[in-house]
Amino acid sequence: MKFKELREKYKSKYPAALVAAAVKIAIDMGGAMTPAVKKIEAMKKGLSNDPIVKDALRMANESVKEDLSEVGSAFNQDLKLATKNMARLSKKESGQDKKDYQAVSRALAQGNLGAVKKVIKAIKSVEIQGDILNILVGYNDLIAVMYPKAVDGNGNLKSGLSVDKMIEEAKAPKIKGLSIYGSEISGLKNKKGRPHTVKPLADKGKLAFRVTDEFGSFKTVDLKTFAKEFG
Repeated sequence: MKFKELREKYKSKYPAALVAAAVKIAIDMGGAMTPAVKKIEAMKKGLSNDPIVKDALRMANESVKEDLSEVGSAFNQDLKLATKNMARLSKKESGQDKKDYQAVSRALAQGNLGAVKKVIKAIKSVEIQGDILNILVGYNDLIAVMYPKAVDGNGNLKSGLSVDKMIEEAKAPKIKGLSIYGSEISGLKNKKGRPHTVKPLADKGKLAFRVTDEFGSFKTVDLKTFAKEFG
């Protein structure tokens, strides 16, 4: 694809800072497509249809699906059993409790663990939250992916772990010193805690990011690589 075609494809009617913020939301929400779109649309109506933002949403969703497929058959088996068990147990509940169980079951059926955690976090009844988490804890491979900090090196649930602590882990980490100027995001720290400046761009017809570290060294990475390094 020629430069002129790329420029036209990724031409935006929105300010670069707004587009950059929307791309970050798409990545942070890790494939939770519907909630991400709602959050982006709340910033500016129609923003989720911006070419760059649209690519970020699509690729983040594809990345989540690929990651789940690579986890292994044990995880997939746990996911399948947990989905069925949650649906079965929902039939024994009534009112809001029934709706909560059904919502978790639907999120599990989609294979979107980010959505599962969000649904559990939104449940108002602490008792139901605890019941659902206690059920999920029975599926070691599933809980290890959902709440990696909740298990030890052997894959067993850490002792003394409360429901509140597990729910707390579902919150996205706050990033201090983050600022967005033009199309650049500065102050974004990778998993090693080092600050970087990030600029979204088009590379071979696809969304990519130019990542510059504190020493001025830079590289261009695709969305999946970017999400792994900064997610």
